[in-house]
Parts: sequence; C-alpha cells; structure tokens
Amino acid sequence: MAAAIVAIAFAALATPALEVATASTTAAPAAQTIMITLYASMANPSGWGLGPVNITNPGPTLTVNQGDTIMFHLFSADGATHMLVIDLDGSGTRSSGDVVSEPFNASGTAFFYPNTPGQFTYFCGTHELSMQWGTVVVRSTAPVSDNTPWLAGGVLVLLVAAVGFAVYRWRHVPVPRKALPKGRGARNGRNAKGKGAARSRHRSGH
Repeated sequence: MAAAIVAIAFAALATPALEVATASTTAAPAAQTIMITLYASMANPSGWGLGPVNITNPGPTLTVNQGDTIMFHLFSADGATHMLVIDLDGSGTRSSGDVVSEPFNASGTAFFYPNTPGQFTYFCGTHELSMQWGTVVVRSTAPVSDNTPWLAGGVLVLLVAAVGFAVYRWRHVPVPRKALPKGRGARNGRNAKGKGAARSRHRSGH
C-alpha cells in the first residue's frame, strides 16, 4: 500500500520535475543600427528637438540599447554652428572620452556605440551646457535568467517529502485497539475462572 501511494505521488509530480533540469534564460536582443534626428538651436527657444519646431531645453530624452549602433543626423535649426557632445565621463565638459561630432551649421552626423548602461548628458559643445542639454538613457541588454523552474523544483521536493512522511507515519504508528465496554472484561474474567474450576471438580470426581 505504501509503495502504491509513493508511486502515485511521483507520477503526479513527474512532469513539473522535468522543468527543474533547465532554468530558462531570456536572450539579449540582437544589436541593431538606430537612427536619431536632432535639431539644435540657440534662438528662442534654445535647446534640442526631434524636429525644427519642437525645440526644448532640456531636450528630448533619448533611450537606446546597450550594444546598438546609434547614428545621429544633426541639423542646425537657427543657422548657427553647433556640436553634439555626449558626456560619457560625467565631467560636464567636452573631453577625449566623450562622443563629439564635427561642428555643423547646416547638417552633420555622429556615431555613438553605447557599451555601458546608464544615464548620460548630451549638450552642445559650442554653447553653454545649461542652454542646450538633454539625457541619453542606455538600457542594459544582459540576458535575464528565469528562476521559476528552480522554484517549482523546490516545491516538488517539499511535496515528495510530505508524502514520504505521511507514508512513514501510516506504517509505523500503531492503530489503537477499540476499548471494551465497561464491565465486560471483568465478567469475561470471572466466567473464565468459573469454567476452569468446574473442569477441575469434574476431573477430581472421576
């Protein structure tokens, strides 16, 4: 009986157990080339925009993925000379480690290869940072492990242990005997003694 209970429990839990063998991992998205158009202006209003008539300061937040190639199409909305700088080292000034475009007063291009997740400031390298700036957000694309199957495996182990404990208790704990009605045991004892005495007298009479 105990073996049958264990077999049934194992069969019911066998399918989830197969999922425990491998934890799934969400693969990182494939790298791609993203094109972003930016307009710069020092006229009223000053700042950056995705079009010539929606210039704001701060400029639009640009969200890209780690590992992508970002190609900027740059335009001067006011005819002045501008320069795109992405401040990768957080210094607040143009430096050798930053993304820096060529100066442009009509149009230009710049490339950005985001390898480090985080938030970075972009600004105009020919004007004050406070007058023309915005934020670039680089999202991480590292693979994400899904631990759900391992959690299911932990539940499976607990269930099997519970079934095993129940079977152990069933096999090893004695079942209490039903108590006799009050007085019945005494009467049975006296009857047995009386019958024994009668047999003894019968033998002695012969």
